[in-house]
Amino acid sequence: MIDPFANPDENSEALRLLRKVGNHRDEIGERLARHEFMALQRELRSGLAFNFEIDLGGNAAAVHGEQSDCEVFKKGLPVLPVPLGRIAWVSNATSMPVIGILIETVSDQELASQLLGLLSEHHRAPFAKLLFIARDFNAIPLLGRYGFAYHVTTDQNLDRVGRGLNKRFGMQQIRSLQTQAQLWAL
Repeated sequence: MIDPFANPDENSEALRLLRKVGNHRDEIGERLARHEFMALQRELRSGLAFNFEIDLGGNAAAVHGEQSDCEVFKKGLPVLPVPLGRIAWVSNATSMPVIGILIETVSDQELASQLLGLLSEHHRAPFAKLLFIARDFNAIPLLGRYGFAYHVTTDQNLDRVGRGLNKRFGMQQIRSLQTQAQLWAL
């Protein structure tokens, strides 16, 4: 193993290389986020973003069972990390808060427009790690393709949903995708 403090000339060279690698990582991260965002924009504007047919062999409640979200999340489970999504990039996303975004059932065109508005802002200036809470499976394939976390629930009680997702993901609030209003906070 090389001791970086043994020779000052080697130490400065090592620091220069580390700085160069760090700058390169930042540049690549930003370029990749820009590329992913442009792909998301094209997909949302195409009118075909949600044309993913899947047969779950019944309704969503039958797939998930009839238990509430609170019953699913047990005490003592570790908090799961929420990704930033591939369309955005910051050097340290771990310190960002987790915000739930409630997606109500709307037409594909309305959903595409609402997501484009929110995700454009998220791409420009990432402000949180977004956990999408969906009432149906319509947006899930799109969100998954771009590395976003999501949760599908038919439970209408946002307090119960919010408390369960807080225990599981550290989520602090739920906002409406449609109105941006805060619907629940811890």
